[in-house]
Amino acid sequence: MKKYFKYFTGLMVALMIFTACGSSKKASHVADSSTENKAEYSIADKGGTTSGIGPPLDTSTSNNIQLSNRKIIQNATVEIQTLEFDKSSNDLINKIKAIGGYVENSNVSGKRVDNDTNIQNRHANISARIPAKNFEAFLKDMESIGSVVNQNINSNDITSQYFDTEARLKSLTIQQERLLELLKKSGELKDILEIEKELERVRYEIETLTGTLKKWNNLIDYTTININLYEVQKYKKANPLSLKDKAYYAFVSSIENVIYLFKLIILFIISSIPYLVVLIPILFVIKYFYKNKNLKVKNLLKKDEKDN
Repeated sequence: MKKYFKYFTGLMVALMIFTACGSSKKASHVADSSTENKAEYSIADKGGTTSGIGPPLDTSTSNNIQLSNRKIIQNATVEIQTLEFDKSSNDLINKIKAIGGYVENSNVSGKRVDNDTNIQNRHANISARIPAKNFEAFLKDMESIGSVVNQNINSNDITSQYFDTEARLKSLTIQQERLLELLKKSGELKDILEIEKELERVRYEIETLTGTLKKWNNLIDYTTININLYEVQKYKKANPLSLKDKAYYAFVSSIENVIYLFKLIILFIISSIPYLVVLIPILFVIKYFYKNKNLKVKNLLKKDEKDN
């Protein structure tokens, strides 16, 4: 029994080593692929044109960007409870307009029936665009609309992409001007066709990059705020947890952790099956040769003893 346990232990250790090696190789492959993609992107950006017209792109501009010139796209999600739905929704729209913003989307669901015992609370979802300079002040002012129960802010810094795109657009503009000059000086039809083809490609890239910068400028200058306004009958106050509740949640959490551990073990066993299919026959072959070798050694020893 100890012998089989020893074999099983060795098998599991070898399996874990193979699994770890496979994971490290996969991670290394992903990292190498990412590096290659970045390199290809850099080469594609700096390549310019096959004809060699136009200066190479200066992508080092983003390294010299001042903190005050950072390009950041901000958006937020706010959940508000209100006892006066009509007043709060009207005040909200007025506040958005007052600071130079506008409502992009608005949806109201539910219906309030005052003369019936069945009262359905209403819910409004408003997507607003707010000038970036008033973003923080507007969020603070949301407390005057009702009870803010949740607020989530997300910021995306696109400074590097923005200035790299701007530098590329500048380079392409210079390249376009040089192509136009060559087109005026060129007399042969073959040269004219090649220049016009290259000019068409450059113009297409200029239009694409210009559109991208316009889109980014709009997202930077006007932040997006999604506001969920809920009608309630009364505000719910958060009560502190008692010792009994804390013990209950701690017990439930430990049970969930144990279940999660069992799931990991099951997943490990399932993922190990392909390795076991390969390793078990190999171990049997090794065991077979090892036994034969031991038998041969024993036979030789017995023969030597008989000869002596």
